[in-house]
Amino acid sequence: CSFVFCRETTTITTCPQCASIDCFSFQSTSIQSYACRKDKYTINSKAVVCQDVELKGDITIGPGTIVHPKASIFAFAGPIIIGSNNIIEESAVLVNRKREPMRIGDVNLIEIGARVECPSIGDRNTIHTKARVHHTVRLGSFCVVGPRCLVAPAEDETVEDYSVFHGPDA
Repeated sequence: CSFVFCRETTTITTCPQCASIDCFSFQSTSIQSYACRKDKYTINSKAVVCQDVELKGDITIGPGTIVHPKASIFAFAGPIIIGSNNIIEESAVLVNRKREPMRIGDVNLIEIGARVECPSIGDRNTIHTKARVHHTVRLGSFCVVGPRCLVAPAEDETVEDYSVFHGPDA
């Protein structure tokens, strides 16, 4: 649910429609808006999402995508849009903490235990076992992040297509 009211006439600390305190609150000078954190899933009929997957927030999963058991997809602030023919393996974690949509392209492989928080992933990338991609990265297409690699630049950075990260100090 969502609700907008004038701050000058009313003070409300919970969402007036669902009486939940778990609502996002957006404020401007005279208007305050609440939008509930209800989970909203749009899963294509040709996608496979196993029963043991943890989904939270506004998530769209495209055709041919496979999400293995024990994977977690959390859209805490903004939506997560997953393209077609991706494979998200066991214990992989996708997190969007920004309000902008997290977009994952087509034909990507996110392996066991990988953690991805970047707002944008192109097409045909491989993020290997236990690799981590930080929220300051925008990953291009045809990239490889090796096993146990951490990609975490201090400032926002766009990784060029065909980039490879490997080794203990990647």
